Amino acid sequence: MNKLLATSAVAALLGASAGYSGAASADDQLELGGYFIGSVLLLDDEISNISNALIDPDSYEFESSSQVRFEGASLLDSGLRYGFRAEVTVQDELGKRPSGPQALDMVDQAYIYLDGGFGRVEIGQQDGVGGQFSVRTPHALGTMTAAGGSDDGMVDPLALAPVGTANDSSEDFAKITYMTPSFGGLTLGLSFTPDPETRTQAFGAGDTANGDDIVEFGVIYSRDFEALSLDMSATFVTADATPVSDDLEEWNAGVKVDFHGLSVGGSYRESGSLTTGLQKYEAYDIGVAYEAGPWMVSAQFAEHEGALAGAPYENGYRYLISARYKVAKGLRIGAGLQRDLDVLADEEGTAFILESALKF
Repeated sequence: MNKLLATSAVAALLGASAGYSGAASADDQLELGGYFIGSVLLLDDEISNISNALIDPDSYEFESSSQVRFEGASLLDSGLRYGFRAEVTVQDELGKRPSGPQALDMVDQAYIYLDGGFGRVEIGQQDGVGGQFSVRTPHALGTMTAAGGSDDGMVDPLALAPVGTANDSSEDFAKITYMTPSFGGLTLGLSFTPDPETRTQAFGAGDTANGDDIVEFGVIYSRDFEALSLDMSATFVTADATPVSDDLEEWNAGVKVDFHGLSVGGSYRESGSLTTGLQKYEAYDIGVAYEAGPWMVSAQFAEHEGALAGAPYENGYRYLISARYKVAKGLRIGAGLQRDLDVLADEEGTAFILESALKF
């Protein structure tokens, strides 16, 4: 069913773009960008689970992540814009250069796009609308975020409560995506991923549920009023069964309001599938941030829980406070405190983080 629906949608999208003539190029652009994030982590893990007895409860770590992005685009006289975009990881979240079988993981995204009065079509390795349309709580640091997702790809300092509210089960795997033009701030989207070739994110960071023919539906509303900005989104994802999992269904919703430098937001996600029993994952986060001049401060709270075959398998909380200072264009420094509690494993930990980030 998913494959038939997605195939019909793809044919309609390609047909819509075929009506544009090959008019002479009016504008060619080439953009280069990227980022580097470096962090110093001071960790205090209060571990009572005997299976983790060999882990050093008190330690410090240095971490870094860097990425280069480039994009080439052309604008035709007809108004059709087309281009290619790629993102390449120079260092992964542990500060290492991918090599061997992981070398291909250096390419995070690589896709072409068509953008015009009909909307936008993307084909290639890119997040689907489930990830792109995700509205989550504001946060000050790239290293720390209560609800996971694709923000700057830093490793979780504690990983005791890896809360995930972003609906990004298809990750960056090859897909086709269509987004409508904005109607008064409202945009609809559809993505189809035929073969992710790896586990999805359906039930949190540690699970191995798989799915084929992933279809994502999404709607996002973004509007600026006189003194207020409003962002709201909702997404739904479904995947066909594989030999190790039955049909997947998951949805999420998020909202964020900005008013004179003050941002308040929250998001929620629920996933479910039938295997040996009912698997269910629920997660939410809420947060607030305030930005004044070069300064930004934020606070967040997140919780998640999951059930497998009628028994809990995941339950945890996360608290975050952070602040950053913009030194110059693209350059910022910051600090934060993260507190995780894993209820089921009876583990808890604290991380103090110093961060510097450069984006260009």
